[in-house]
Amino acid sequence: MPRPRAFLVVGRADWGKSWTLRALTPKWGRVLLCGRAFFVRRMSNDDQPAGFEKFLNALDTSPKAYVVLAYCPERGSPRLLKILQRKFMVFSWVLEHDWYCTDTVSRDEIALLKEQTTKVEVFRLLRRPASMRARALRDFIARHI
Repeated sequence: MPRPRAFLVVGRADWGKSWTLRALTPKWGRVLLCGRAFFVRRMSNDDQPAGFEKFLNALDTSPKAYVVLAYCPERGSPRLLKILQRKFMVFSWVLEHDWYCTDTVSRDEIALLKEQTTKVEVFRLLRRPASMRARALRDFIARHI
């Protein structure tokens, strides 16, 4: 059996991570995506930091071999990524800009993701609706499952 895989939708607080995930799949929890059963968690570490780490520590890969998680790099820590690494191959799909194009994920944050995860893809298109971001995310997931 292939190693379990975690896909991170990366962006700062209020950048559309949850909206992208809502457009990708209309419900959270267990969903069928790219022909596989995925567990989807829309709430990220910027929404509930302590709860996110507790969730990662308790995450069992046997029933949840494929997961999609929202992740905020400014509120994250290398420790969170290391928890995921112990259990999964981790793939990061990064929203580079906020909607208004006034802020970006830093080069240092992307460099850390490149060190700590298997693959990083940066979504650079500006002011794209959630449906378009979700299609790009689905393509990224399909290429790496």
